[in-house]
Amino acid sequence: MKKRDFVLMMADILEVDPTEILPGASMFDFPVYDSVCALTLMARLEDEAKVECSPDELASLKTIGDVEALVAKQIGFED
Repeated sequence: MKKRDFVLMMADILEVDPTEILPGASMFDFPVYDSVCALTLMARLEDEAKVECSPDELASLKTIGDVEALVAKQIGFED
């Protein structure tokens, strides 16, 4: 997955402009982020990025940077 694809995926899930997808941004700062949105995030990570995310891991993702680190750890980012 390219980093740009990650940003676009996160912007789509969180229903914001891609410029709002910053590593330090809290997931809870986005009005749409609730339990349903979190499950959507988990499903899209698995389907689009091939990243496995358990419910416990999902609960630990507090910032965009946390999600980015999970992706980087499991599959890395393409140039």
